[in-house]
Amino acid sequence: MAALFGVLILTTSCNDEWKEEQYTQYISFKAPLDTEGNSVGVTTVHVPYTRIDESGNPRYGATGVSSYELPVIVSGSTHNNRNLTVHIAHDPDTLDILNYERFNYRKELYYNDMNTYATYSPTLDIRKGDDITLFHIGLDFRGIDLAEKWVLPLTIEDKDANGNSYGYERNPRKNYAKAMLRILPYTDYSGQYIATNLKFFNLVSGKNLEMGPLVIIELKRDGLCYSPVLEMLRQLHIHPHGFSKYCMGSALTNPALPVNRFKPKLRDVDRILRYSL
Repeated sequence: MAALFGVLILTTSCNDEWKEEQYTQYISFKAPLDTEGNSVGVTTVHVPYTRIDESGNPRYGATGVSSYELPVIVSGSTHNNRNLTVHIAHDPDTLDILNYERFNYRKELYYNDMNTYATYSPTLDIRKGDDITLFHIGLDFRGIDLAEKWVLPLTIEDKDANGNSYGYERNPRKNYAKAMLRILPYTDYSGQYIATNLKFFNLVSGKNLEMGPLVIIELKRDGLCYSPVLEMLRQLHIHPHGFSKYCMGSALTNPALPVNRFKPKLRDVDRILRYSL
């Protein structure tokens, strides 16, 4: 009889825990972290460099101003049954931890904090019956160096500075309560073009020149849009240089042309070809 009573108590206790788990609702971001490539630990977000309205004009009145709608979720096995005001804050501490854990003392590889170039409300209202609501983030790319890596770190707060509850619980899993948004703007000109097997033929001199293993990479990004190729090259310590195929081809294949202005570039090309052999 005592054993049966103990089983009943245990069963009742387990049922209570199951009910508590079933009806607990947490506030989360929908911002899954990248798990491959060079962006592990952040959420890659592609946005247009300029948001355009239905008439084809900049939606926010200027070129270089855009936005992103970040989904905020009320998770749980039941629908949201109350009005909520969710508090969202800037989270530079988590970005600092991420930078150190990923790159250690290689500060030239660190993600930059994009909070200065972002605007957003400190709160988000979620209405009763809604399980997901979009959090509007304004993004201003004007004057920003897009050759750098930019992350907007955000966190959901469920208590004020004095420890008083806001009336909801944020998801206890850190990756659900925080968003590390790796913002990548794009334009109609975004892309990269790679020239290999490069050959020059000069109609004036009749000289033909093959450039062997030399590779030229052009980043067609309107001078504004981020390119992942640039990031990879920087990690390999390959830095950008000005290079005109027409001018260099002429200098290399026409001995009659004055080439003093191009001598530094010609030496660079010669050094690359010698070290590549």
